Amino acid sequence: MKKTLYIFLCLIIVSCGKDDDIATDPLIGVWLSEGTTVEDGGEVSYSFTYTFNSDNTGSESVIFTYDGEPGSESETFIWNNKGLDFKATSQTYNLTYTDTDGGVDIVVNVANFSNDFKTFKFEDFEAEINPFTKQ
Repeated sequence: MKKTLYIFLCLIIVSCGKDDDIATDPLIGVWLSEGTTVEDGGEVSYSFTYTFNSDNTGSESVIFTYDGEPGSESETFIWNNKGLDFKATSQTYNLTYTDTDGGVDIVVNVANFSNDFKTFKFEDFEAEINPFTKQ
């Protein structure tokens, strides 16, 4: 009986390493960016939401006002991370959009996360919109 107990305790000790955290992509979740910018000479107020699901599907939606005129847009996509180091603050993603005619558009974005992974900016959007904050 003692041998069984010692083996059990050894397995617990060996299996409790600090590097055993299950690695998940830092992008998974709902992200929001809100603010105001200038586009084509007019002021745009926006609320931009990305949702990245763990099954690699996602959606984006934006509600905006351009010079007082309201509007909205939304799309779905499939996403994947091109890297394997989920602790890196810079990650490269492919977002694959399919339009109603069956056309495919693959967008490659580099996400630059804050050190605590609570905010990020896509490099393509750096100057245009505020950082996305995890909801």
